Amino acid sequence: MNINQILIFILIPAAIMVYFTCSIIKESIKLYRVLKCVKQGKNVFSVSVQIDGTRLFTDNSGDVFKDFYYVCSDSMLICVPKDIYDLAGPGSRLIGAVVGTGKHKMFYALSVS
Repeated sequence: MNINQILIFILIPAAIMVYFTCSIIKESIKLYRVLKCVKQGKNVFSVSVQIDGTRLFTDNSGDVFKDFYYVCSDSMLICVPKDIYDLAGPGSRLIGAVVGTGKHKMFYALSVS
């Protein structure tokens, strides 16, 4: 094997590992900010929205099919877990929480009533 092939076999896995490590660190920072807000009891706001309907999107662009579940409310489309999607229907309400301030706000869908 020549030096170019050896570098390719070393650099590509290293680049992938760096990318995934950075992604994990970024998500960990987001989670830390949210937990900090919840612990302090500041910048946590409850939200309730009327559900107009539900939508299912199946991503079949790759080898694996993946379903994404959405709840519609006015002009908003909110991605929710399957268990909340199963309970949601027109006329019900989505209960959630907004955590954080500024551009670091995150919305969490909690339940359907």
